[in-house]
Amino acid sequence: MYSYSPWTHSLSRLEFQCRWSISRVLLKAPGCQYDDWIDRLHHVWTVFLMALFAIVVSTGQFVGDPIHCWCPAEFTGAYVDYVNSYCWIKNTYYIPMDTPIPTDHENRESEEITYYQWVA
Repeated sequence: MYSYSPWTHSLSRLEFQCRWSISRVLLKAPGCQYDDWIDRLHHVWTVFLMALFAIVVSTGQFVGDPIHCWCPAEFTGAYVDYVNSYCWIKNTYYIPMDTPIPTDHENRESEEITYYQWVA
């Protein structure tokens, strides 16, 4: 009779150890778990919820309108799209409705609203 030994040479021993450790991870052998059911639940749901929230937050940038800037009533579709694209790329500034637009560039910079596009 022939006896099989997985240790015939070092490559097969390494291969056996890799397969054994991978199968233990995939099958989750009952004798080697150090966490309880609530820990395993948190492992699964934390990853799932983080991925879901990342998808939800980033879809507004690619699917919807990431920013809505004020446009005069005379502006139609293409003009509104242009203004929103400009506001998305450049920084905007806040001026109350009852205040005239300052002509001095330094006054505009003091009221400038800066933001990071990829976090919007």
